[in-house]
Amino acid sequence: MIVKKMGDILALSVLFAGAVAAQTFTADNVEPSFIYGNEPFDKNTWAKTEKIDSDTADIKKITRTYTSADKALKLSISITEYKKFNVVYWIPTLENISALPTQAIKNFRSMNWQAKSEHQNIMLRYYNGSRPSSADFVENTKQIGYWIERKFKLENLSGRCSESYLPSFAVDFDARNGLLGGIGWAGSWTLYIQNYNAQINKGMMAAQFRNDAAVKDANGKFILDIGMPETNFSLAPAQKVDMPSIFIANRKNMAIEDAQNLHRRFMIKHCSPLGADGKLIKTPYSLLLHGCIPETRALNLIKFLKKHAMPFDQIWLDAGWYGPDIERPESLYQFDWWNFTGDWRVNKKVYPNGLRVLSSAARDAGYKTMLWIEMERAGSKAQILKSHPEYFNNCNASNLINLQNKDAYDWICKAVESVLSEEKIDNLRIDFNIRPAANWKRLQTPQTVGLPEIQYVNALYRLLEKYRAAAGNNRFIDNCASGGMRLNFEMAKVSIPLWRSDVQCFDVDDYDTGNQNQVFYLSQWMPLNAGGVFDIYDGNDYHWLSGVASGLSLTLNSEADATERSDENFKKFKTSLNKLRRISELFYYDMYALFPNPEKQRNFFGYQLDCPEEGRGCFLVLNRKFCDKTRAEFTLRKIDPNAEYELEDWNSKTRKMSGKDMRNFAVDLPTPKSFAVYFYKKLK
Repeated sequence: MIVKKMGDILALSVLFAGAVAAQTFTADNVEPSFIYGNEPFDKNTWAKTEKIDSDTADIKKITRTYTSADKALKLSISITEYKKFNVVYWIPTLENISALPTQAIKNFRSMNWQAKSEHQNIMLRYYNGSRPSSADFVENTKQIGYWIERKFKLENLSGRCSESYLPSFAVDFDARNGLLGGIGWAGSWTLYIQNYNAQINKGMMAAQFRNDAAVKDANGKFILDIGMPETNFSLAPAQKVDMPSIFIANRKNMAIEDAQNLHRRFMIKHCSPLGADGKLIKTPYSLLLHGCIPETRALNLIKFLKKHAMPFDQIWLDAGWYGPDIERPESLYQFDWWNFTGDWRVNKKVYPNGLRVLSSAARDAGYKTMLWIEMERAGSKAQILKSHPEYFNNCNASNLINLQNKDAYDWICKAVESVLSEEKIDNLRIDFNIRPAANWKRLQTPQTVGLPEIQYVNALYRLLEKYRAAAGNNRFIDNCASGGMRLNFEMAKVSIPLWRSDVQCFDVDDYDTGNQNQVFYLSQWMPLNAGGVFDIYDGNDYHWLSGVASGLSLTLNSEADATERSDENFKKFKTSLNKLRRISELFYYDMYALFPNPEKQRNFFGYQLDCPEEGRGCFLVLNRKFCDKTRAEFTLRKIDPNAEYELEDWNSKTRKMSGKDMRNFAVDLPTPKSFAVYFYKKLK
């Protein structure tokens, strides 16, 4: 719940009335669970060491190790406490330190927190993945308690970690206390939660429940258990694997929206890509060209971008540019781009001078370039699939690369770096249009359950770091997996999603709905993101305002054959883009919903972005297609009632207003898809 009906807040208060102090998660609670051989892991019987690696005012780092009684398996847990954000982060590592294989490691869970249940009822907030639909990333809630559902299981089993659900969640103990959490795993995962507090003192059924065996066994337990769905493997001598990482943030005496903003700042500070200078790599404004657009048309469009100094950061070339030198249709939808992946030669029929002519023209115009490569899959017509079939694992005609195969790993490293280097491309867009879980299962045996997935995810993380390091950590990586299906906080450290959902791929009547939901809900958990916006409409800025986030990914398909007659369009585009960039700059600060239930299309859509450090911000309101209201009234947050503010509207008209009058604001939006945008700054 970021913002629901105001009655829900009251309901929370009533629901949790009389509750005692909420649970608090600390580094001492970090304890995986698993079975080693035939015995459950017991921290009291394994040899333990603990070392404080560093401890400052902001961050404390701890290494905790356990060694099995047979002196074969070492469990190392790297723990980091981010004190300013109330966050505990950890990653468990398993290593064979003996000369023989370890015993079987079964049902490994990175988190198995069992605490006293302090509340009869709690609330789980969880979020749709990128399925894709207009409801991508929308919030769901599940009340968990004795009289409702005592336990609940959430799972994502496709092998793409954010396809079914985001690997981000929150547990609300009451209106001002709870937990926020994330799962740093690019594969499949499960989350199990239990809250069993049956303290029944009165009533005709009390005696019956007190005598119920199940109640006696489970009563008083709060459990949060997270990990891979299934594991049963042993490690060879010297073999070492990282397991899913987790973070838990304590929400202590804090409103939900304030806790989400603290989390947003945590993500920007500690889970976002940094350049070689240590500074944050921000979400770019990108112009998207599909990879079947002929060289002459692409160069013509770049010429007009330069002429008008259009405020983009990069030009990206999407799928279709690769494969053998054959004629192909100009429409990506009419070309079987899917079957040529893995053949990373430039098609000289489409780009006779290679891609260097495009990257050179873009650089001359002041833009970087980004290239689409689906590095982990080979299509049926790819040369590499015929010359080295052992590099891939075929399951149901889906050819997934074996990243754990050293030769395959080295090949894809070289293939990607070669095309980027030879064609002078700056940045890398990685797609992943395959559900890998079935391929991983095909590789495993009863003695290696889960191991192919673990090795793959470990290798993927190393590969992404390698690509960044090859460009001095200044290379931007776009994380696309059929549009937002592989999002998690570990991936966020090295990449940013620029196409957060494939809903925008479809020629639908109103994709603004999906964009609005994505912008609001995904930005609560992954503040750096962008989505697709097209110029297929009538030029109304409503469509671009629906999709703008910390960045924007834009196509100008109708201007691909730009002529002098297009000058007026480019001038208008430039004016709008400069205003949109002002909004994007504020996504790096705090975000508040102005209306309840943003996913409900009969409601206004709107949010406020506020930079308290500088006393400035903006807010926007959109009147949707199905909204039957014409006047929007809302309350702005963090406005000083004793100060004076300057307001600037979308048309650059300014006025002054007292903070007292500004806090409760109203705008008239008489027609569907009308909008209001205001930038504000506090006057000294």
